[in-house]
Amino acid sequence: MKTVIQIADADTLDRAYRLVLDRLTLSEGHREDLRRRGLSESFVELAQYRTLPEEHGDTIAGALLDEFGEEARRVPGVHPVERRFIAYPGLVIPVHDARSRVVALRVRQDEGDPRYSFVSSASVEPGPGPGAPAHVPVMRPTSEKRKDMTTGDVMGYYSTVRVTEGELKADVATALSIERENPSFLTIGLNGPSAFEAAVPALKALGTETVIVALDSDARENRSVAAALRRTVDGLRESGFAVELETWTGGKDGAKDIDDAILANVEITRHSDDTDDDQVDVEVKNIEKAAKLAQPTPEEKRETADLKALKEAVESEDRGEWKERPAQTALRRIVKSDAALERARAIIEDSPVSSREFERNVKELRGENGNEHVSMEFTATMPMDVRDAERQVDFLEKSATLLINESHQAYLHDSGADVLPIRKDHLPYQAYIFKKLLITEETKEYKQIYPILRLRAYQKEPTELVRWAKYDEARGVFYVKLSPGKMLQVTAEEIEVVPLGTDGVYMVPSLPVTAWEYDPVDRGEDHMYAVRIWDGLSADGGEMYAQDAQDLVRLWMLGNAMPQLLDEKPVLMSLGLSPGSGKSTLVRRIGQLLYRTNYNVKTRPKSENDFKVALQSEPMYALDNADDEVEWLKSTLLPITTGAEDLQRTLHTTTEVTKLVLDSFIAITSRTPRLRQVDMAQRIITVKVKGLREENPDEPYKSQRRLRHQTSSNRDRDLSGYVRDLQRILQNSGPFNLERDQGYNFRIADFGSITEWAAPAIGIKDWKGLLDRADQEQREFIKEGDWLLPLIQLWLERTPGQQGLEGPSDIRWVGKDDLHSALVELAKEKEMPYWVQSGQGLAVKIGSARDAWQGDIRLHGPERMPMNGKRIQAWGIEPW
Repeated sequence: MKTVIQIADADTLDRAYRLVLDRLTLSEGHREDLRRRGLSESFVELAQYRTLPEEHGDTIAGALLDEFGEEARRVPGVHPVERRFIAYPGLVIPVHDARSRVVALRVRQDEGDPRYSFVSSASVEPGPGPGAPAHVPVMRPTSEKRKDMTTGDVMGYYSTVRVTEGELKADVATALSIERENPSFLTIGLNGPSAFEAAVPALKALGTETVIVALDSDARENRSVAAALRRTVDGLRESGFAVELETWTGGKDGAKDIDDAILANVEITRHSDDTDDDQVDVEVKNIEKAAKLAQPTPEEKRETADLKALKEAVESEDRGEWKERPAQTALRRIVKSDAALERARAIIEDSPVSSREFERNVKELRGENGNEHVSMEFTATMPMDVRDAERQVDFLEKSATLLINESHQAYLHDSGADVLPIRKDHLPYQAYIFKKLLITEETKEYKQIYPILRLRAYQKEPTELVRWAKYDEARGVFYVKLSPGKMLQVTAEEIEVVPLGTDGVYMVPSLPVTAWEYDPVDRGEDHMYAVRIWDGLSADGGEMYAQDAQDLVRLWMLGNAMPQLLDEKPVLMSLGLSPGSGKSTLVRRIGQLLYRTNYNVKTRPKSENDFKVALQSEPMYALDNADDEVEWLKSTLLPITTGAEDLQRTLHTTTEVTKLVLDSFIAITSRTPRLRQVDMAQRIITVKVKGLREENPDEPYKSQRRLRHQTSSNRDRDLSGYVRDLQRILQNSGPFNLERDQGYNFRIADFGSITEWAAPAIGIKDWKGLLDRADQEQREFIKEGDWLLPLIQLWLERTPGQQGLEGPSDIRWVGKDDLHSALVELAKEKEMPYWVQSGQGLAVKIGSARDAWQGDIRLHGPERMPMNGKRIQAWGIEPW
């Protein structure tokens, strides 16, 4: 295990770096450059700017080692073995904290890259780096005064502070502000445009209430700077500060930075957030919009071109018919095969609607606001908005893919159930292609594809795979068999097309399988997967920056898919201080995203044993309102979070014990958490949520149904980012240690995409072997831990013949009640721990577990079979 040397404390760093600065001088060239930028001689001397020569030898490192001994190893820049000081030559800029201590040294090279760099030992293992400290200038404006009502002491503070990027810019802006601005402002320098987190402790130490953000003026031309501006503004607000924003134009002297703007007397506009229209947010949005136009992504360029071409084509073509759809033209850039395109176009050709019908639909779409919507109808009842060109391209691409490689499967939508994938925006077009494929006389040649399209439907608890579906041409509906005795009628409009092989896969027994569509899109802050963190706190009350908390939540979510990814499994605590703050909603939406749309948080079980049983059936267990003091909860959580094994009795009737690894990831919601002892606190990720209504009481509550729909609507996008992170983990892991990693099982995975990434790196043969071994290990675990499977195997061995039921000779058909009675007797004989109480209960148990048994027993049914002149519900059991 690699040893990491911790950086020295601020007082030690201050003494060490002042020793370094005392041994250096400032060159005349650097002195003149600082004077030209606006720094006075007194400021330069007070800040202790220095020049580090090309040949600084080992005298600096030697002096530090002689003065501090072994402690010098904790000072960034010291190489203790070679006794040298690790730094580029150039202008040395001391980085000061709020107490004017030198906590780091930054070097600006006169030429060459990197232009700016910290003095660091991070390149020399296991040396420390300096981090990314914020810089507080040592020369400051006159502070405001206030009396401490407790002690009576008069203390200085700075109620308003400016922040910008760069230590030197901060010094210059502060010096010029003291000289030219009224009121004058202290300016803190950030290490990067979005490194505001490091400034928060300094701002709080200075007593700051309002922060003026003054980043570079090129944010309007640079998307990354605009994004950094947004993160800084939002982050400072979330940290409790009022935020103002300063903007300026470059002017004739090209004032890009705030110090240049003050020096050139450029007009600076300050936007405040204390008005009704929130000038800061309005201006940031304007900057983001300008940057997006200045630096469009390839996708945005293509989208703009497609929409322009679409509008021009619609306006120029005869309204009665189109020679070629504009979206088809755009599709040519996606589908490279001409044959594929022709086959797709053969299906999407439609009869043109009359001009009168077209004009009526256009008027309906335009409405009272006069929006220029135009219809791209497939039929008179399926209008398409001009803005939906991207979706039509997507539909056409899927149509072409369907006809070429026949690798799609159909999903049915039951309007009364939670059914995924939810891609309702595609329904009209996907329904249309099914009508063409399965219904119309004009496309009989494509009906051969029908047997390849495997229909699936899910009930409320989406556990049952549809075995068959029959189309009634006269009525225009499909009859789909669901559970015994239940038929579902659906129309073609309720069918969707999704790529084959992109199901979410559970390799955990007795859990529902939920399908979703892999849709590779960029993950943004508006997606659920980004998990908006308003304020992050560590469990022991210390400060945790919001980005750190967000990264921890992402890691926790990834651990749900790959249990072996984390040796320890921290508890995710959603902390909300008031009812309706959203603490349960955050956890619930993560569960809905990762597992199923009807996922919900649970009340605390009554006993420790009930809790452990529940954990065995849930890969993610969400415990709601764990506010009261429950001693067993702490003792149960600790072995789970540390990855320890739990001992449990194998059977209720014996004293034999077995080791049980609890892989479940646990989330807790709380208002007054009491899991504060050190061993637990170190393994808790606390996310403090703040409801929107807390800041805006007029904000209406959102119903859980609405929130669930919102999560479902974006689920395929959000899971794309989730799966992409899994892929990145696998891709960057290098060759797998097959012996070590053979136990990997993926609770949720896009196997097709992961294989596409990982197989070329480690070899398709090894990758397939890895998955096969993981699958076999999972099956062996199920066989060892499930009492029902060995009972059925024993029944097969002891019970010859067909049990009076008609059926194929290689399948053993048996009535559910007869099987139940037989298994109850066998359970008593084998001293099994428990059994189901009825034949119907047994059927439910078998139905929930049968997918995990493939490879040992193949189950058929349940079917209604003839027996002694009657028809009974029976299972077909076949050794496999």
